[in-house]
Amino acid sequence: MLEECNYIRLLGNMTACMKEVVKESTKFVSAYFGKPDTEEISIGRQTLWAARVGKSGKAMPSLTSLPQTTEAFYENVERIHIQACICKQAFDADPQDLNPCDYSWRNDDASNILSPVSIKCSLSYTQLALTDKMWVYKR
Repeated sequence: MLEECNYIRLLGNMTACMKEVVKESTKFVSAYFGKPDTEEISIGRQTLWAARVGKSGKAMPSLTSLPQTTEAFYENVERIHIQACICKQAFDADPQDLNPCDYSWRNDDASNILSPVSIKCSLSYTQLALTDKMWVYKR
């Protein structure tokens, strides 16, 4: 299943375009879920859900067994990407200055702790919930 895409070469490469990193990561994760031709995680998620629910006599699959939505996947890839960059540069004499807030992290100034960004600031929770449900009906 993972023969063709058993590695992600762009992850942790600061010169790589983030869109290409996400595209390569999508191919890798989609192959893991048995859908290597999927270009968008949400489409693969819908296809996988339909295949699992469509089997007669089968119980409803657990939501945790499905890939995440495209939006959540993108944010997770951004967070993983910067962590991989930091690890790759750990022993460099002059590592590149990276701002985690540019990669789906938020800095809490009061506690000086980084927290993952899980909802885009431009969307309210209600809008996000509607957006997340809409992909099922749009595709």
